[in-house]
Amino acid sequence: MAILKEVEPQDIKATDKLLEEIHDTILGDLYAEHDAKNFCEYLQQSGITFTPEFKKMEKSWRLDESNHYQGFCQIYSLLYHKSIEEIERKLAAYQPDFLSIQQFLQDEFSICVVLAYDELATTKAYCQDFELYPLFVTFGTLKSGTFGE
Repeated sequence: MAILKEVEPQDIKATDKLLEEIHDTILGDLYAEHDAKNFCEYLQQSGITFTPEFKKMEKSWRLDESNHYQGFCQIYSLLYHKSIEEIERKLAAYQPDFLSIQQFLQDEFSICVVLAYDELATTKAYCQDFELYPLFVTFGTLKSGTFGE
């Protein structure tokens, strides 16, 4: 959020065509980061007993995912002129389905493997998307040295 707090709507330099082309990518990233909250709630209701160490790791992971979600929420808001409240209402109505991965959620170790896979997949996807962002934001308005830190 520190990087994005200085970006204003007038800093967005995107054509309607570009915004249309990247909409599903940005929205998908937003939903994916929001799903961490849903995933943690799903785990809490799973009936699995978790160790204090796992709970500590899960809390840290969830905080990291929450930071990503807040960033994508801000980006989506800036690009598509939607209020944060409007975005959050839409996400609150979304019902995730983790049944397709339930077989991999049997114990702490298997859940950690799923989370590691999620992090790897996310990193690869974001690396592919990274080139998009300079196309629509003038980062000259940001403090020198803040981008990428």
